[in-house]
Amino acid sequence: MEQRYGPITFAVNAAGTGVGQKYLCDQDEESWLRTIDTNLNGSFRFCRAVVPGMMHRRRGSIVLVSSAAGKRGVPANTAYSASKWGLNGLVRSLALEVGPAHVRVNAVCPGFTDTEMVRDESLFGGDFMDSVRRHAGPPDLTWERYWRSTVKQTALRRLIDAEEVAEITAFLLSDHARSITGQSYSIDGGLP
Repeated sequence: MEQRYGPITFAVNAAGTGVGQKYLCDQDEESWLRTIDTNLNGSFRFCRAVVPGMMHRRRGSIVLVSSAAGKRGVPANTAYSASKWGLNGLVRSLALEVGPAHVRVNAVCPGFTDTEMVRDESLFGGDFMDSVRRHAGPPDLTWERYWRSTVKQTALRRLIDAEEVAEITAFLLSDHARSITGQSYSIDGGLP
């Protein structure tokens, strides 16, 4: 990667997918594997590409975008949740490996964030809501009612602003966070 982009000191991996999520009993293996490959294996590949140069220069900071689902289970999101739990484990273990070389690794774990994906059900996937309606009901539950209900359960009772996620990410990359590594920070409005 550095042959193409030059020396990398700060790196953020925000690639991820949540499409095709359903209750495990409805989940097909292809969607499960695609989710794990994008969210967890993609982060592994990303880190493997940037870590050697950082360790060689004895300086660097990596932030991986995880999810609140990586700290708590979410029905109809087993693959997504599992991939993000795994990502948080990757952060913890990698931080121990690269810490002696003065490289830091952290994650941010946003809850429902005010993005197009939250506002437009088709971007998240109707499969999720079909599965939720079938197994947990009610049959007329809409995507908007679902996410609004989840947000109402948080202490702040509002969507997270994408800028808030960007600000904590920038902080974790900066020297202001020079003693923070191996952490997965919740930005979820106080999910119970």
